[in-house]
Amino acid sequence: MSLDAIDVLRSLRLLRSHDAEDRKRGITLLSSSLDDPRVAQVFEYLHQHDPDPGVRALAWQALNPHGPAIPAPGPPLALPPEPTGPQPTPVPPIERADPPPAAPFLMNPAHARWIARQRSSSGRWRRMVLWLTGLLLLVAGVLWGLVLPDWVTWYRLRQDGMTVNGTLSDLQDGGDSYFARYHFYTSDSADLPFPGEQRVDREAFETLVEGDPVEVTYLPDNPDVSRLAWENPEDARRDRQTIVAGGTTGAVLLLLLTNRFQRGSRRLLRGEIVSCEGHTDQRQRVNVRLQCRFRTPFGQVHTVQASQVRADLTLDTLPAAGTPVIVEYHHDRAFRVL
Repeated sequence: MSLDAIDVLRSLRLLRSHDAEDRKRGITLLSSSLDDPRVAQVFEYLHQHDPDPGVRALAWQALNPHGPAIPAPGPPLALPPEPTGPQPTPVPPIERADPPPAAPFLMNPAHARWIARQRSSSGRWRRMVLWLTGLLLLVAGVLWGLVLPDWVTWYRLRQDGMTVNGTLSDLQDGGDSYFARYHFYTSDSADLPFPGEQRVDREAFETLVEGDPVEVTYLPDNPDVSRLAWENPEDARRDRQTIVAGGTTGAVLLLLLTNRFQRGSRRLLRGEIVSCEGHTDQRQRVNVRLQCRFRTPFGQVHTVQASQVRADLTLDTLPAAGTPVIVEYHHDRAFRVL
């Protein structure tokens, strides 16, 4: 009797069951499919490893339908008792470290010192740019945090503000700073005036008199925000801070662009040798010719050939395939193997 695919899957699920009776029923169902080597392999595993003796015996009978009913393997023999007394200290296994990466092969050994200098200067430049960019970003953030609220208030007063007549309440001389206090009424608060205070320059301070009428611009939705029509020295301070904040932001962008240009103008990339061959000339020098490949910063793989006459090499010491090389990369049409 042959089983269809659904019956085979159902029988395999029974073989994976934790119930021994289900596993026996699965063996019985699959006994007619022993021509399938995968079924025979499953039965062999059950015969060897199933914890239930009945399942092991049934698996053996299914594998040997015409042979003697040899009992399934019994439980493993009991281990001898552990020896008593002091035992030798086990020696821990020796941990073998991974071999160090192979040193890059240089077509011209004179480039070794130049490569070291380039990598060292590149690392210092990146660290300097990182620290300087962070410092300038902090300064720019603080400055923009100071000037942006003043600019927002100035813009709202200019766009949405209403101008009314107010009265100068008091003048105060702070030495280096001069302040004018005033009050005004709105259409919604005819009985309760709104107070205000603003810095004025010395010329305005000397011409103003307490009780003088003044023009006041305020926000209809928030009359506490107002200012006089007189020139406010705070505007000049805000303009200076804006210039400094903008200059600092520009310096950050310039640093980032410079770093990007330097990284993009010349990079030292790592490649590997695909094949290498050489021959000796009349002066016993080795003319090395190799083919190597490398991946550009944009993900493209380039294959390049290079040759160099080396008096310090022999044919037996040529680099093998897979040996790393260093490629000086400018762009996709300008690169060379160092």
